[in-house]
Formats: sequence, C-alpha cells, structure tokens
Amino acid sequence: MTEIRTIEARLDREAAVDRTATTSMWRYAWRQLQSWFGNGPEPERVQRLYYPNYIAYTTVTIPRRFAGDRVEKFLGGVDGMTARSGAIDVDLPERERHRVDDESVLEPDVDDDRVYDEWRDWVFEYVNRKFRPLSKPEFDLDDVELVYTPYWVVEFEDSTYAVNGLTKAADPIRTNQPIDEQYRRIR
Repeated sequence: MTEIRTIEARLDREAAVDRTATTSMWRYAWRQLQSWFGNGPEPERVQRLYYPNYIAYTTVTIPRRFAGDRVEKFLGGVDGMTARSGAIDVDLPERERHRVDDESVLEPDVDDDRVYDEWRDWVFEYVNRKFRPLSKPEFDLDDVELVYTPYWVVEFEDSTYAVNGLTKAADPIRTNQPIDEQYRRIR
C-alpha cells in the first residue's frame, strides 16, 4: 500500500460507467435503446488508477508603463508522464491523502528539473499570448505539488475506456498510453 496525495473524485464507479455512453452519439443512442429494453451492457471490469500531475503555483509580474506592475497568480500543470504543460482551467477539488494499492499508482516519468523546464517554457508563451506584455515579465514558480488524478478504467466486451475523475471525460483507453500500459500490466 502506498499513501498518495490525490484530488477528490467528482464521480463514483457507477457514474464513470455511465460516462462511457457519451463517447460518441452513436454509442449514446445505442446504449439508450438497450436500456429501454432492459438489456444494457454491463462492464466486465472497473478499475481505479491514479495518474500523476504536477500543479505549478505561478506568479507573473507584468511591467506596465503608467498603471504600475500587474501581478497575476494562476495554476499551471505539468503532466507527470509526458511533461506536457498547460493552464489548469478547472476548479480543483480538495486534496486528500489515500492509501491505495501500489499497482494502481502510475509513478511519474519526469524529474523535478524537467518539470521546471517545461513549466518555464510554457509560462513564457502563455503570458506573452494572454497578456501581451510590452516588456519582459517576471515569472515565479511559487510551489510545485504532485497530485494524483483518479481515473476509472471501464472494460466492456468490445472496448475499454479511461474516465477522468476530475474532468469526467471518457475516452478510449488507447488515447492515454500511460494508463493503457499500466492497465495491461496489472490485468
């Protein structure tokens, strides 16, 4: 058992299974038709996995000529497996500590130096695009927090889906290679 810091999941097992019906209009219509006749598909297996993400607490000071400096605080995110960076555009639920099976946790593939480098490259472009500063702004990485996002992996006879416990997005598991690989390993 491993203790991890995770965010509160916004959906439970049953809600995750229901989200798999919305992956396409055809699938949604087919599942509705099946449920009307009382023979909707039941998943063969539902497994929870935890995906690593770094939250970058960011402060940017943008120099302005007449109105004084503008200070912006926001959250950036760095994917713990691929190091892709971006703005966190969802409200984050409370963080919790949970003891979970070791096999359900994906360990980060990126080190702290790479997290910082990816964040720095991303924040420079983001601030220039969003705020259009007249001169070079100052960037500060106030803190970095490793948080695990819960995913539900829902396996049906014909397909397997990864359902994000934060955004509720349901996608075929093959679109998230790290989760796909971990799921195959423990299956």
